[in-house]
Amino acid sequence: MPKITLNGREIEFPPGQTVMLAARGLGIDIPHYCWHPALSVVGSCRMCQVEVHGPGPKRLTTACNLPCVDGMVIVTESPAVARARAGVLEDLLLNHPLDCPICDKAGECWLQDYAYEYGAAVGRNDFPRRKWNKRVDIAEHVLLDQERCILCTRCVRFLDEYAGKAELAVLGRGAHSVIDIFPGMKVSSGYQGNLADICPVGALTLKEFRFQTRVWYLEGTDSVCPSCSRGCSITLDVRDNAVRRVRPRVNPEVNGHFMCDVGRFGLLKAYQPAERLAGARLQGEAVDLAQAARAAAEGMTQAARAGGGVLVLASPDATNEELFLLKKVLLEAAALRGRVTLAFRQVAEEGGDGILQTGQNAGNVAGLRAQGYEELDAGALAARLGAASALYLLDEGLARLDVEPELLIVHAMRSALAARAGVVLPGSTIAEKEGTLTNCDGVTQRIRPALRPPATVAGDFNCLLALGRELGASGLPRTPGEAFIAWADASGERGGLTLAALPQNGIRLAAAAKEAQS
Repeated sequence: MPKITLNGREIEFPPGQTVMLAARGLGIDIPHYCWHPALSVVGSCRMCQVEVHGPGPKRLTTACNLPCVDGMVIVTESPAVARARAGVLEDLLLNHPLDCPICDKAGECWLQDYAYEYGAAVGRNDFPRRKWNKRVDIAEHVLLDQERCILCTRCVRFLDEYAGKAELAVLGRGAHSVIDIFPGMKVSSGYQGNLADICPVGALTLKEFRFQTRVWYLEGTDSVCPSCSRGCSITLDVRDNAVRRVRPRVNPEVNGHFMCDVGRFGLLKAYQPAERLAGARLQGEAVDLAQAARAAAEGMTQAARAGGGVLVLASPDATNEELFLLKKVLLEAAALRGRVTLAFRQVAEEGGDGILQTGQNAGNVAGLRAQGYEELDAGALAARLGAASALYLLDEGLARLDVEPELLIVHAMRSALAARAGVVLPGSTIAEKEGTLTNCDGVTQRIRPALRPPATVAGDFNCLLALGRELGASGLPRTPGEAFIAWADASGERGGLTLAALPQNGIRLAAAAKEAQS
């Protein structure tokens, strides 16, 4: 294969690879603004200049659009390169406002970072800075500050190339160029939240995050979006035990670099419930978890002994570990044997956008199917509900019931069904859970707790453990980590993995097991 020398290291490269990509493959960060791995290359910002020695004369050129050529020698840091980048920064900063103290991008701003590394200590301009509009309402969730914009055009290319709607453009010419919407129109894309993510400066900001907190006070936790069966990899940014921002996490196996607005802004609301059940309840009265679990176990046992059936409806958002534990607790309980039906309500696929949204608005339908839970459409669900003596709901998404079972047990945080339930077990959000979800393509990803639940809320996994103890179940996994091993071993797909060792981008467990056996 052809070779180049990059900062003294000789490497091979595939045909067509650019110097930027070759450098990133070696872990070398070349400063840039306009380049993005998921967008077309325009080479407009000129920040990624490097020094090239042959073939041909020694020269400075941009790395983002420079194809590697056999025998090429590239230096990414040199006095000439530093001077070139300083010149680019001086040009960008000539008219940039002094907004850093109030800018939401402070702490994450590439203009700040590169100015610190390459910029001059003193500015040379003695003329007034150019004035543009500072709070342009361009979309439902996004504001544009034209003064801060450096015209990298990432936003324009993203909407055109990825979201499929060319709703932003560079208007004007020369020194009068500015990013703007078309007259009388706004950005309507369902992916507009990504505009703030990809903007390298503070020109595009989210209304929901604007002036809320400084980014250095946030603690990020890797998680998975349960809003649809795509299961986008995300980061939950938390401060004071509240989710302040939801961002996509780069995962080539699932969502690439982006996420949809349904997940981003839906989770922001879902993880901040205005009202929440503070603990377990029995006939509407607050009790401890043990009492509630005992009442649930006794009620289901009585229903089974009387010849009635126990219908268990699991949540399509429950973790694989909770589903495994639920199955083990109820199917192995001697008093319930042969009387339990494990099922879940069918989640229709409708309204997908052909990009990331699948239209199946649940996070772990694939996990339910893999563990053998029966999928019930509306008709079958109604029939099963009518025949059940006891109903156990791990599914808080079921908004209403048209039947009145003799015993209703609900895992809930704020479900309307909780008011009708004889036994209420305190549930938890995915942001409070440890475990895994499996997406529509069979990729199993780990979720981690980003929030602390109230002290009186045990969470779904611990509620199931308490129920298992009351039903006399033995050999139950004590933690989600143990449940992951037991579930993956039972399915023959673990391949020696543990929950803690699950790759950051997730894994197809069957493929991992096959590789481990070979």
